[in-house]
Amino acid sequence: MKITLYRSNICPRCFLARKYLLEIVGDDPDIQIEEVDILGSPQRCLQDGIRMVPALVIDKDKLSGIFLSKKVIQAFINRHKA
Repeated sequence: MKITLYRSNICPRCFLARKYLLEIVGDDPDIQIEEVDILGSPQRCLQDGIRMVPALVIDKDKLSGIFLSKKVIQAFINRHKA
């Protein structure tokens, strides 16, 4: 499974979402994380339909919000595990 994390280096909410994501995923070899900094790749974010950070994308399913709790991130990932 590939998870794309859209974030900004200057966003404290993104820092927390990244921290929670890394804690949840741990060393799971079946999960790859790609991080996209919105300041470095604004065109990609627009093309991918990202309008708010932090945002997680698995396949074409997106999760974003003002605050992504560890519980919400875990539930999002669990929906995609087979």
